[in-house]
Amino acid sequence: MKKIIFCALFATLLLSGNAEGVFQETEKNLALEWVNFTKDGVATSVRNEGERIEKEEKADILFEWIRCETREECEPLGSPYAWNIERDLEKGETLIISSNNSKDLKSWTERQPLGVERVRITIDSRGAFAESNESDNVWEERPIGPRTTGRALAARDAEAAAGLGGSVPKMLPGSGFYVFKNMWREARIFFSFKKEKRIEKRLDRADERLREARELARNKTYGEMARTIENTERDFRKAKRAAGRASSREEKEEALRMAAEEIGRRIRAQIALDDIEMEAPPEKAREIGEARKAMVVGIARRIFDAQANPLALGAIQSEVKRRNTGPFYALRGLNLLRSIQKYYPGKESEGIKNVERELMRELGDRMTYMPEDIRGEVAAYIVNISNNEESALQLLQRIELLEKEENKREVVRLALTRAGQELRGELVERIQEKKAEEKKAVKKAAEKGDEEKTVVSPRNAEKEEEALAEQGTGQYPAEEAVCSEGLRPVCGKDDVTYRDACEAGKKGIEVAHKEACDLSDPDLVVEKAEILPFEPKEGDWISARASILNNGGTVQKIFRNRLRVDADINGIYDMIPSEYPLNLVRTSSSAAIAWERVWQAVEGVHRAEICADSGKHIAESNEGNNCTLLAFPVGPA
Repeated sequence: MKKIIFCALFATLLLSGNAEGVFQETEKNLALEWVNFTKDGVATSVRNEGERIEKEEKADILFEWIRCETREECEPLGSPYAWNIERDLEKGETLIISSNNSKDLKSWTERQPLGVERVRITIDSRGAFAESNESDNVWEERPIGPRTTGRALAARDAEAAAGLGGSVPKMLPGSGFYVFKNMWREARIFFSFKKEKRIEKRLDRADERLREARELARNKTYGEMARTIENTERDFRKAKRAAGRASSREEKEEALRMAAEEIGRRIRAQIALDDIEMEAPPEKAREIGEARKAMVVGIARRIFDAQANPLALGAIQSEVKRRNTGPFYALRGLNLLRSIQKYYPGKESEGIKNVERELMRELGDRMTYMPEDIRGEVAAYIVNISNNEESALQLLQRIELLEKEENKREVVRLALTRAGQELRGELVERIQEKKAEEKKAVKKAAEKGDEEKTVVSPRNAEKEEEALAEQGTGQYPAEEAVCSEGLRPVCGKDDVTYRDACEAGKKGIEVAHKEACDLSDPDLVVEKAEILPFEPKEGDWISARASILNNGGTVQKIFRNRLRVDADINGIYDMIPSEYPLNLVRTSSSAAIAWERVWQAVEGVHRAEICADSGKHIAESNEGNNCTLLAFPVGPA
């Protein structure tokens, strides 16, 4: 009897057409991932994110020129070009169509009409089949010209990433009536009867605060920005607490969905705030940086809490790839994920690594179909999306590692190597310049304080200096006098020439003798070099350390030290992390340097090279002993 009832119900479902969901495991969905529109032509990536698409279904990709009379009035021109998908597309497969592999598309691209401002690309323009998501079928892209800089590309991507929806807020933090706006928003949340509505309104409130922060940035009103970002994080935390209070099965399912929504909005918030910190004045940038850091820590904790939630990873992936507008946009997502992993308890979260791999795949695809002059702007782009020089170097190091692990594309490797050379040369010097300026400011402030206490005439200062030099102490009491101009140079016991004994004394250095130091050329040598761990296994993170010894005269300027890893021992270095700068190595002294977790080991025998003064900026008595080679075996996991 039960079997008869079941068969009858099943037949009823089948006849009524409601059994479709029973048989349908997945739905069809073609999505446009990215578009390159340059002087060399058009390239686009189509990804099948649903069930298999067969060639008999005759899906097409339509290319159209778009001309705009005004910002609001844009229309396609005549002579579109349709490219038919003439083979099956499996789930997860990517299809790249470009002027390089389609003669007809190349011919159409070369006939670009005058005044064209965009190209529009549409998947399945004829509506051959229904899709689960029709919103990712159309893409419009502005052209990238031969003179487009990395800075301009970063600015364009920031403009796209900043889109949070909603209207521009009229009342901003700092206004006398803003407190009433806050009270009204809290009241609306409080009187929402359904819990999911309260959570949704709390997340909407966080978005509204972000729009306020962006409007404050546009108005260059940075005073309230850090507090606005802190309040945004507070709203996110309140939404998290509300979602966590679930008892029934339905509530728990809804809580999982809302948790994924919250994680997605948190990530969207960080990307939207990317350029705010960089535009602010230094004193406000520090406050904003601390507030943003708290938000990144909040994302990391939230991801850790929701790591069993299958929807959370989808939220992360969709937000970091939300609008892949520019050729290097994937670097924004990689930069954010690098920051998150810094505070993520799991560190090597497989879910986040999968998203990183996907971003690297897209970056590799785009750079393969990109003119060389655009590829050369990677370094400038990285600088403009990084909050400081150290962050830029860390991001480059991370993407170099990912490229080695996943991409293995020569075109990407060459672009990253070139970017690395530009970045390291420029940024390490910029870091040192900043430190020198800070020291100069501190010294100037100290000297100003000394001048206010007492000023000694040059004649008396010179006599006192001579007496101190004869005593061999060189300890010049800062509270009694300031260092005067035009005094005789002295050689300190650290082998450094100082302007006078006064300057040496202020630094706590004893005077060895009058006149400048007569020093020989330095000789920098790498010693005590080693690879850690001592017996690495496949998958271990490799670190390196060494001591830089100076066997000659004093080095009186900054020099850099380099580590390189030759994984295949073929003379091609696969991993070059950030160079290690040293300020000063005195005669017969040494300094310890280290690189932590720079390369994830693979089984086999490999070679590393550590070099002192890798840029050859220091004139030495012996230039042939600056480097040392280390061979190290890696065992199976």
